[in-house]
Amino acid sequence: MSHTYVLQLEVPGGLGPRAQLDTSIHPPRVDVLHVIFDGWLGDQLVKSFPCHLVTANLAQSLVSAGVTGFELSEAEIEMSDQFREFYPTRTLPEFKWLKITGTVGENDFFITAANRLGVTRKALDVILATAPTELRFQALQ
Repeated sequence: MSHTYVLQLEVPGGLGPRAQLDTSIHPPRVDVLHVIFDGWLGDQLVKSFPCHLVTANLAQSLVSAGVTGFELSEAEIEMSDQFREFYPTRTLPEFKWLKITGTVGENDFFITAANRLGVTRKALDVILATAPTELRFQALQ
C-alpha cells in the first residue's frame, strides 16, 4: 500500500435538527446535512460524525489537483448562540459537504475500517498546501 494517513479533524459542532439521517445503520446514512457550529479554530477540513465539511477554497484545490474519492454537495451551516457569544466578530467561510466515496488503495479519500477519514499522500499534500493549519495526522499501518 502506498503512503496513507488518518486525519484527526476538528469537530466544530454537531448535526442540527434539519439534518435527515437513517440511524438504523452504522454509520448513519445522511441524506440532508445541517451542522451547527459552536466554535471554529480555522481548519478548512472539519467533521461532524458521520460527515465531513470542507471550505469552498479547499474544495476547489482538491478538484483542481485531481484528488479522487469524494463528491461535493451542499450543506446547511449555521452558528449557535454560543458561537455568536464567544466569537461575535468571526464569520464562517462557505463550507461544502465532502461526501467520501472512495476506497482504500483505489482513491485519495476513503473511510477506514474504524470509520476515520483516510487520505493518500497526494490528498494530504493538497490539504497542507492549501490550508496550512495545525492538521494532525498519522500514518496508517
